[in-house]
Amino acid sequence: MIRIEALRGRHGPRFSNGRPQADPAGEKLARTVAQRAVQVTTGRVNLPLPATKTQQRVPLPLGEDVPLILFPRLSEMSQTIMVEPDLLHEREFLENHVSCPGKRIHLLPLNPGAEDIQRAANRAATADTTVFFCYDAHLQPGNRRLLERLQKTTRRLVLVLLRDPYDRSWVKRSTTVVTAFGYRQAQLEACLETIFS
Repeated sequence: MIRIEALRGRHGPRFSNGRPQADPAGEKLARTVAQRAVQVTTGRVNLPLPATKTQQRVPLPLGEDVPLILFPRLSEMSQTIMVEPDLLHEREFLENHVSCPGKRIHLLPLNPGAEDIQRAANRAATADTTVFFCYDAHLQPGNRRLLERLQKTTRRLVLVLLRDPYDRSWVKRSTTVVTAFGYRQAQLEACLETIFS
């Protein structure tokens, strides 16, 4: 005990007021790392999506290359793992980070069931470009089934691999793949910037 107290006495408090605080430079560093980590494998869709789609001032009519975004409800995990506050409100997060007018957002369970897959596939059938944020199809069989269905039926598919890159093994050459090797906010923002900027 004396030795521990001696070691404690050598160091001042770790934080100025004794309480843990976020490093002010941490967020900027996380964004920089995420942006540099992004990898793109180009299939049928070249990125970023053309500026005419993201800079129009009025929403485009359905069928005029309005992108469909299929995104998992990350908030479903919030009781078991840390999910950043902005990601608890998935639709609002996407509205704030994707400037493309007329975009359609469809939220999915982490592991979509048969009805979820059918609804998503129906929506994707009317979109010229579908952007599917796939959360771990190796562990979530519903995501694997949805990925297989989308690759057969969509006109143009952008697949964003969340959590890990292993789902790439099921990707066809026509599918454009984007990953930042995770699902944290900085990584999602980096992927969105790559697709829509």
